[in-house]
Amino acid sequence: MPWLYVIGGNHGAWAGDTDPVEWILRDSPGVFGVWSARLNLISPNGTSCRINARHDFAGHSMWNEIHGPKKAAKMGWRDHILICGHHHTSGYGMDKCPATGLISHIIRVAGYKKCDDYAEQLGLPDQAIFPSCVTIIDPDEPDDSPRRVIFFADVEAGADYLTYLRSKRGF
Repeated sequence: MPWLYVIGGNHGAWAGDTDPVEWILRDSPGVFGVWSARLNLISPNGTSCRINARHDFAGHSMWNEIHGPKKAAKMGWRDHILICGHHHTSGYGMDKCPATGLISHIIRVAGYKKCDDYAEQLGLPDQAIFPSCVTIIDPDEPDDSPRRVIFFADVEAGADYLTYLRSKRGF
C-alpha cells in the first residue's frame, strides 16, 4: 500500500542495527520518519495542509490522552493535523488558534499492541479506542473550518466517506 507517511519509534529501535519497519517500507514512495515527520501537502488549488506526525509529543496527563499534541498546538505548532501514538491509548480533539483562526485536529492512535501480555503484566487498563484512523482533507474548506479535516476513528467508515465524496465530485 502506498502510505503517505509512516512514523517509527522505540519498538523499531529495539530491533538492533536495522529498523524492521524501515526495511518493510524500503520501496514505498511515502515518507518514513524514525521519530517524526512534518509534511506540507499542496493541493491542486494551491492551498496547503500541514501534518505534524510524531511517535509522541512532549507532555502527558493521566486525565487527557491528547495532552502532549494539544500542548504542541497551544505552544505554536500551526499544523492542521497533529498526530502521534506510543501510549496505546486513543484520543481526538480540535483546537483553534485565536490569532490565526487555524483549527488543528489533534489525534493519538493506540496502535495494534495486541500480541503480548505487557499491559497485563503492568496492570494497565485497556484504553485503546482506535488503533488507527483516517483523516480526509478538503482543500476547498478554509483553515478556520472544522470541515477542512474530517476525522474517522473507523477506517472502513472513513474509506466509505471518501468514496462518497469522490463520487459526488465526479472522481
